[in-house]
Amino acid sequence: MRLESVDAQKSQQYQIIAPLNEKHGVFLARDEASDRMCVKKILKTYNPDVYERLRSSNIKGLPEIYHMEENNDELTVIEEYISGETVDSILKKKGAIPVFLYDIVQKMKRARRLSKNCTVENFVSLLRKIRWDP
Repeated sequence: MRLESVDAQKSQQYQIIAPLNEKHGVFLARDEASDRMCVKKILKTYNPDVYERLRSSNIKGLPEIYHMEENNDELTVIEEYISGETVDSILKKKGAIPVFLYDIVQKMKRARRLSKNCTVENFVSLLRKIRWDP
């Protein structure tokens, strides 16, 4: 599945404010049209099908994907900014996986967004690698 490319005006609508994880292309941004904060990911390694499935899943606890654009072998994903603690900081403080992640993983499995064999521990490991590695 190929994502449609939109005009440059749409992609410029999301202005980067600060890096969240610059190494992985994750930034805090502001939507100039609505003035809301969001997360802008500029990915060089990606699978657009995964993001399309996440976009259509509507699973509570996962950030909503507002916009996706594929250009020049990069995928730009604009998603909901959820303020608060990261999964990584919760794991470091509590030393255990938060219950809400078990719920999210189960919902994703039921919606066929994750393999039935995926464990919560694998999911958390993936989250840590993608979003919150220093």
